[in-house]
Amino acid sequence: SKRMPSGQQCPRCAREPRSNRGTTSIPSSAVLTSRWLFAEALGPINRATFDAWHADTVQAMIEREPRLTVGWATKIINVYLKTRVYIGAQGRHHLEEMIHPPIDAGLWLGLSRRFPDRPDILERTNCVSRIKDIVDYECYRRIIDGCRAAAKALDCELIEVEQLWAGTEFASA
Repeated sequence: SKRMPSGQQCPRCAREPRSNRGTTSIPSSAVLTSRWLFAEALGPINRATFDAWHADTVQAMIEREPRLTVGWATKIINVYLKTRVYIGAQGRHHLEEMIHPPIDAGLWLGLSRRFPDRPDILERTNCVSRIKDIVDYECYRRIIDGCRAAAKALDCELIEVEQLWAGTEFASA
């Protein structure tokens, strides 16, 4: 990126309030709604409720930041939830079972390597090959459905499909 001459602001910064500069955040309505994901006093969460929250939050993020695709919005949400729920062990009962793995080229490569003879899985998980090509929630849902089938085959939680992630190998593949 180019530096602005001393004393000048870039056009975007001049238009936006200081608090919004350089951030892409979930709108406050989605953040407020996400609080119930972590309110253990509310009891167990079910898949239908979580999936509805996830789809609504993705839509809210895209409305807030139109440059995001469904693929990138889901990646941001899923990395956050993996960190807080799976690694940090926070959230309502059963939430860990609901969260989705972050989808990217490394996971697609790992799925292809692990399930070369499972077109029922790969036709869903690898229906696109770039995050930015996940442009609608139906495409994303198809990928997650394939990941659910992979999790069943691996006898693990949905988030644990990420064990197949090929890391930085995909750059040289």
